[in-house]
Amino acid sequence: MILEMEILWSLILNIDKLKKSKTFCPFPFMNLNSNTDGSVKICCAQNENMHLKKDDGTTFNLYEDDISEVWNSKHIQDIRKRLLNGEQIQECNVCWNIENAEKDYGGHDAPKSTRIDSIESYMEKDGIFNWMGDSLEKNIQSTLEYGWVRESLKSLELRLGNHCNLTCNMCWGYSSSKINSERLTLLKNRDKTMPPWLFNMWYPEEYNISKIDMMWHEDPKFLENFKEVAPTLKRLYVTGGEPSIIEANTKIINHLIAIGNKECHVSFTTNLTTWNLDLYEKLEFFDRSEVQVSLDGYKESQEYIRYGSNWEVIEDNFKKLIQLPTKVRIQIYTVFQVYNMFETYKMMKWLDSLRIDGLLKREVGFYSILIDQPLYLRTNFMPWEIKDKAMKLYREFYDYSTYDNEYLDFHGTANKIISYLESNWEPHKSYGKYCQGVEQTELNQRKMFYQYTRYMDKVRNTSFFETFPEWRELKKEFDDAQDEHLMTPNWWIDDKIPKNKRK
Repeated sequence: MILEMEILWSLILNIDKLKKSKTFCPFPFMNLNSNTDGSVKICCAQNENMHLKKDDGTTFNLYEDDISEVWNSKHIQDIRKRLLNGEQIQECNVCWNIENAEKDYGGHDAPKSTRIDSIESYMEKDGIFNWMGDSLEKNIQSTLEYGWVRESLKSLELRLGNHCNLTCNMCWGYSSSKINSERLTLLKNRDKTMPPWLFNMWYPEEYNISKIDMMWHEDPKFLENFKEVAPTLKRLYVTGGEPSIIEANTKIINHLIAIGNKECHVSFTTNLTTWNLDLYEKLEFFDRSEVQVSLDGYKESQEYIRYGSNWEVIEDNFKKLIQLPTKVRIQIYTVFQVYNMFETYKMMKWLDSLRIDGLLKREVGFYSILIDQPLYLRTNFMPWEIKDKAMKLYREFYDYSTYDNEYLDFHGTANKIISYLESNWEPHKSYGKYCQGVEQTELNQRKMFYQYTRYMDKVRNTSFFETFPEWRELKKEFDDAQDEHLMTPNWWIDDKIPKNKRK
């Protein structure tokens, strides 16, 4: 125990050592993260089934539990201590899996884990949040023997319910009320065209989600709880659901303004299908603020991937957004997946055309993130002839584009996507041999994509091949996979839906 504490304190007192540590992460010393149901984690990457727990084993919830109690609970104290002592704890397996996955990317650099990204963002001199370094260092230095932190919470990530106006193909009911509603209807009215593995994946999760209180943030207890930590917050990140249509988000930002906390870095994510001028104007109050736009396609492909969106509305709102004062930072995030393999370069060309036409006169960040779940939307199981076709487009765009800066890094993004496409397929470790009852092979994952796409096209009256003509050479393989029963015996149970749940 004495030796452990010597190691602990030597690391705490040497920030440079901490940054090089293979287990240290800034988040337990500065941040809390809420799920849409109010449960609490250290960060967005923490294992979903390992939320911060009370002494009695129940899960903390932000609308009924004091944030200060969560902040220095025994669970988070234990996490801090173990990370500082060099343990790869189970709660953080998502980051460990990414950091140990070099072979999954064909020798290319794996995507940064949340842990490494947070070290670069908060602790490096050129990090986007380097101005929080002093606060972070104070919190680390104040860590007592058992992981208790004297300094107050500095960073808060909120997901205030799942209220959303879109049904994006890569999303799920926890993050979208529209998806939850759509899937419940499909489950209750199940027909024989629904792939059995898809039924197995959606049930019973979507039923469980429908029973959860997703409006907890409207309880006055939550706002009072937030007010306790608001004066010392240095960072507030809000996502959804769709934050622009959730009233509680405006209330908490109004409170930060009312108490004069200009130093808080306020940011939120939006699908930009609505224009909340009041919310955007409020961002001008803060010394640092940003709007993160979720955009995954161009024109028809955006409307297909983010079903329910309208490109003309999004483009019009974006043109209004870039007219905001430059102190409000604007970033575009795209989730790179099968559906937009041929579309992301079109988005970059669209941005470049806005710049050339003189409409984009400010810095706008553009970032591509490789999708993790669902597995059947990952690009690395697609045939090499398709990936080669896509890579050619990104190499051509690389040569075409002459504009790069720290934010709109077209060259860097193109190279990153090429690395994604060149990566090898490896079974996802968290599922073992099977995924939703289907044996994990490259071909099976591809067939799951085909079956999911065909089914959702039927449900939504959309057309994959009309929207994405680049894929037409795979139509025979696509059609051949439709009737194939992918699941192993005994996985498909006709009585899973209770009779009182059927229509």
